[in-house]
Amino acid sequence: MSNHYPALKGAVFEVESPFRRLPVNLDMTQRLFLDGIRFAVEMAQLSHVRLRDLLSLASIDHDKNYSAAEAATSGFLDAWNVVDSIHRMRELLSAMPRLKKRGPLLEIFMRGTAETETLRNRIQHLRGELSNRALSHLPAWGTLSWLWVLDTSMTLFLSGYLTAGADAPHSRLILFPNNREFHDQLDHITLSVGDAKLDISEAMRLVIRMVRGLELSLREQFKDDQNVCVSDYMMLFTIDTSTTESAPQNTCS
Repeated sequence: MSNHYPALKGAVFEVESPFRRLPVNLDMTQRLFLDGIRFAVEMAQLSHVRLRDLLSLASIDHDKNYSAAEAATSGFLDAWNVVDSIHRMRELLSAMPRLKKRGPLLEIFMRGTAETETLRNRIQHLRGELSNRALSHLPAWGTLSWLWVLDTSMTLFLSGYLTAGADAPHSRLILFPNNREFHDQLDHITLSVGDAKLDISEAMRLVIRMVRGLELSLREQFKDDQNVCVSDYMMLFTIDTSTTESAPQNTCS
């Protein structure tokens, strides 16, 4: 197993990332696009980490009759949020000013995450999809499959499967490790609805790779701009209603 993607287990954007230190004089449109991309990535990452934690626990405790009911709502909430967030990232990248639309890194990312559009369209039009006789035998929110490495010799694996709602045995996607590369003990988390499926694990690796490429480009673009804005603020005001002369105090973090 390789471990080239440590950011998959924690924060994607470091404190010194150019995404978090945008120049004060940066064009407002580009600023909004960069903020939009950062939050799309961070939302996908948050859900991906939670999904990994859930499926890891289920895989470790599989001999203790881990309840599918305990996992389904949380698991599909996070899986679909990853799909939605990556789809949003794709749309922002497609329209982002000053970004080369034919660069190899972007083309690889777009090809590798194209299935997010199909999946998102399915769930956005769920009412119509459920009335489609060709899809009526499928679980409404799809299925999740994953692989868990049981030994370091890479010869023994656990293949997991979780369905949202009523099971459809003939639509089960049972994963096999044959000819797959593994980057971690838990890998190839796959969301599927009928013939539409996304390897969430691989899609998130492409997200990280895309972010690192963007950071290199932005560092070069911003290298002469020392006056930067620190990202994200929280403001808390203490309001005393016992007197009309009190002024709000604020704390920023």
